[in-house]
Amino acid sequence: MGVFPLVIAHGAEMRRTLAAAVFSGMIGVTLFGLILTPVFFYLIRHLAAKQQPAAAAPRDTGSDPGAEALATVSAQ
Repeated sequence: MGVFPLVIAHGAEMRRTLAAAVFSGMIGVTLFGLILTPVFFYLIRHLAAKQQPAAAAPRDTGSDPGAEALATVSAQ
């Protein structure tokens, strides 16, 4: 936003052109970051979820409550 006054200024056409290029680049990168980054994140998570193997059947842990907790944590 610091170059916006140069974009709307009169005179100094060389600086105005450079300011317009910088300003439009900043707008483009901001939109890229706000829109495409979440889309890429969703696609990667979706593809990773498809590649994970199906959850294994629960194991018989007997009477040991610690083993049951360990099986629950390892299943996640």
